[in-house]
Amino acid sequence: MSVESLEWWKNVFEISGVVLLLLTFIAGAGLFLFSRRLNAIQAEQLRQFDIDLTNAKTELGKQQERAADAELAAAEAKRIAGSFRLDIAQANKGAAEAQERAASANRIAEEERLKRVQIEERMKPRSLVFSEKVVSALARYKGTQYTFSSVFGDEESIKLLKQLDTALLTAKWTRVKPQHGFPAINVYGTVALPLECVSHS
Repeated sequence: MSVESLEWWKNVFEISGVVLLLLTFIAGAGLFLFSRRLNAIQAEQLRQFDIDLTNAKTELGKQQERAADAELAAAEAKRIAGSFRLDIAQANKGAAEAQERAASANRIAEEERLKRVQIEERMKPRSLVFSEKVVSALARYKGTQYTFSSVFGDEESIKLLKQLDTALLTAKWTRVKPQHGFPAINVYGTVALPLECVSHS
């Protein structure tokens, strides 16, 4: 191998060494720059992850708090519903008792009304209702003389006396003056009736 050839190879290797050294420097600088940039990006991502994680934990805490509040509200609603059911049951019981008392009061009132009607019926003024059959039976004795010599001074007695008198007159009986002359009640205006009822045949 000649001296020129050796010189050429020497120059090649020297240049190669410089190029490799330059490439090493560039690679080192690039590694430094890109590593720094990558670290900054990763740090930002990590910071954002921490923020998101903190927010997620905060939201989870709020949701747990809302869930606890909802459970308390549900428990309170159940308690109120139970109280309402108890109140409704008591109200129904009270209504049933009130209806029973009302029915009892109505029954007592009806019994009292019936008793009052019976008393009023007994206290009604006595009266006679003469049918044609009764008048026909009395008419067989027409012309019979009769007189009223006694009547109580109350309205019932006087009304009954008038009904008897009407029936007898309708049957063609003959009313005559009473025999007594002591004070009497003027039932017919001019005829005074003393105290005993007598008929004369």
